[in-house]
Amino acid sequence: MTFFDDKIAQIRGELKTEARQKEMQASLTQELVNKGIAEGELTVDQQIFTFHSIALAEDAIWMSVPTDFDEMNPEMVTLKYPSSHRPQLILTDDSSKFNVTFLVTNNEMKPGEMSNFTYAMLSAVRSMQPNTVFLSDGIKELSNQEIGYLEMLTPALDGTIYNLLFFAVWNKKIVQTSINCMEEDMALWQKFAHGMMETFTVKEE
Repeated sequence: MTFFDDKIAQIRGELKTEARQKEMQASLTQELVNKGIAEGELTVDQQIFTFHSIALAEDAIWMSVPTDFDEMNPEMVTLKYPSSHRPQLILTDDSSKFNVTFLVTNNEMKPGEMSNFTYAMLSAVRSMQPNTVFLSDGIKELSNQEIGYLEMLTPALDGTIYNLLFFAVWNKKIVQTSINCMEEDMALWQKFAHGMMETFTVKEE
């Protein structure tokens, strides 16, 4: 069996030339990735990636993630997320290089406040981590509600982390989801991250 990170590494090796990168970017559109993730299977450079929809919270919040992913083991959680305010759910591949995290906060949000909250978070990140490079941000409607998102590159001790961070509301509480990897692996994972975000669904009680 080929592990998720091995598939990514093989594709990364194929993308070392600028011409090959342009070829993949032209052929592997975000629309194609979104469709493959929603349908449960996507083939990239003869590597097959499969996805399934899982419940992130109480059978009420769902999102498609790679079938290779499982909950991170407690020892690795303590190492990678030492803060007591760590996410409630951390899904990862066998190498722990690619992660999906999920947190229901205690903070409430009223209707119409998503834009202000998202850009307040952007300002907070910029203030606390001034070396962060923001790639994109915005507000979109998914599952009949507004989703705010920030996409960034953040310096860390062992390199630079790519992170797609997005926010929603469930039972008036702010929920926060992060899809991240190391910068060197983001060429494909970035497209996967946006495709997974597109499947994010909230079922209000």
